[in-house]
Amino acid sequence: MEMFGTDIWTTSSLFPYKVLTNVADCYVFSGGYSRSIALMKDGTVKHSGYNGFQIGDGVDRTSWTTIGGAYLQNVTKLRVRGGDYGTSAMALRSDGKAVGWGRNDYGQCGKGHQTDGTAPDGFVLLDKNIIDFQMSGYINAAAGNHAYHFLTSEGKVYSCGASARLQT
Repeated sequence: MEMFGTDIWTTSSLFPYKVLTNVADCYVFSGGYSRSIALMKDGTVKHSGYNGFQIGDGVDRTSWTTIGGAYLQNVTKLRVRGGDYGTSAMALRSDGKAVGWGRNDYGQCGKGHQTDGTAPDGFVLLDKNIIDFQMSGYINAAAGNHAYHFLTSEGKVYSCGASARLQT
């Protein structure tokens, strides 16, 4: 189903406009560069819109497309944050592995490098069973001042990204 197109107004018989079905969670961003990311009920992740910082797995799209291949399967939690054109995403899978992609100027994706604009093509380099995670900070046009914090099954918290260096 096309995401972009004719404006739908409240007087239209098409309002509200159904964009996608079987969605568990969804994030929509604009700021001049519209993009949307959705966690589907089957555990996959879909993208539509702008691909800045590889958030769409490398492609600008005008329709919803499943992204991330084998990495974004069996996803149980998704968090996405964006501002202007920069976007960052993290997904937790049912096997306790996490996948980060998008804005990565401070190593937020957890893959051991700071190459900005990383696709969902690898796991967070944490040899622990992740049971939950949270995101902190913000994203704007100039920087991705955000971090991810992972709670492991052993009851410890690990962080990656900006402001991730906390006292132990």
